[in-house]
Amino acid sequence: MPFIRFLKQLILLAVVISGCTDQPIRNQSEDISPTDPPGLQSKLNLTPTIINNTTPQKLILWLPEEFDPNLDNPYSHVLQTRLSEFIESHPGIRIETRIKGSGQVGGLIDSLSSYAVAAPLALPDLVLLSRPDLVTAAKQNILHPLDNLLSDPNDADWYDYAASLAKVESQTFGLPFAGDALILAYNKSEEFQPPSSWNELQQLNVSLAFPPADPKALFSIMQYQSLGGTFENDSGSLLINEQVLRELFTIYKQAVDNGLFPTWIIQYETDNSVWQSFLRGRSEMAVSWSSRFLASPPEEASAAPLPTRDGVPFTLATGYAWVLTSPRSIRHPIAIELAEYLTNAIFLSEWTAAAGFLPPRPSALALWDPSPRQALASQIIPSAELFPDNDVSIFLGPLLADVIVRLLKGEITVDAAVEITLEQTLQR
Repeated sequence: MPFIRFLKQLILLAVVISGCTDQPIRNQSEDISPTDPPGLQSKLNLTPTIINNTTPQKLILWLPEEFDPNLDNPYSHVLQTRLSEFIESHPGIRIETRIKGSGQVGGLIDSLSSYAVAAPLALPDLVLLSRPDLVTAAKQNILHPLDNLLSDPNDADWYDYAASLAKVESQTFGLPFAGDALILAYNKSEEFQPPSSWNELQQLNVSLAFPPADPKALFSIMQYQSLGGTFENDSGSLLINEQVLRELFTIYKQAVDNGLFPTWIIQYETDNSVWQSFLRGRSEMAVSWSSRFLASPPEEASAAPLPTRDGVPFTLATGYAWVLTSPRSIRHPIAIELAEYLTNAIFLSEWTAAAGFLPPRPSALALWDPSPRQALASQIIPSAELFPDNDVSIFLGPLLADVIVRLLKGEITVDAAVEITLEQTLQR
């Protein structure tokens, strides 16, 4: 039986490897054409590193497909230029980027898990992981803590959400690279100011779209936490605050009764569906991700922080971080040097502005050109907290989605919605 399990792992590994895209990045003078966006070489003094027998000649990076440096868009060009500059300042070093899909089979976390079991020495040097995948990989002991490897482990130039993004159980496992947060998009042709509170919102004769059937229930979890709700008791067990939950469901019931939540949103499970309906003019306002809006702001739309009960700004954020996975400690110093190079404030300012992500560093946002985009990011980031980790979203998300859809359909009352949620949480 152990042999059969091992054979299955080898077969899975072969499938994973066959799905990799190897994209070596060579010397900048060979790869960067005069039409590519200018890099940051003029802003940074790069001192070449002397390669010796203990320095690896090749660094392997795994990235999600949307971060492929070879895509034909401005932010990919910026990333490719940065990698090429690192190569130029480190004679003898090559970088290979391997692009992974976001699916369950053959995706980043699936590939890492397979390699860690069947071929740990073939694990990449650096991987760009989403926050959920970072937590999963850390709990599987695939990642190496960075606390004793960073050149400045006490670096304070991180926003709170970004500092939390990189940690699992107080250990630092990543260097934050990109952030994303929930926001309110609205049609700026309408004659109203974006509401900061639910009272202001309910007084407007407008509709607000969000995905009630989202299996992660991100917007509802954000509103629950904005009301002061938590998900754990003193012993760390999953626990929901009944009073806060009742208040959330009451707000939702009032919103559907007065037309703020149109009944057609009940079918929506994804942010993309909501965004497309907003662009078609089906609602005056929509809950969306900052990255969707900042990457390509519609001419007729603007954005603001999401409303909360008392008008105090609050939102939930997530993001991506560079993590160290190779078990070969001899490779760690140069890999960390590259990760720190890719999270330098000047570079992050240029890259996040081009890509539409929130900068993880205050100094990076300060370098954005003054604009409505910078003003929006400046409003959102200080109030952003990290989304609850996988245990909460995996169990509670589908439960909340089911209960909220039934509540908005009028199939159950607020009291019944609270009772169902609490009962199923206790039975977990």
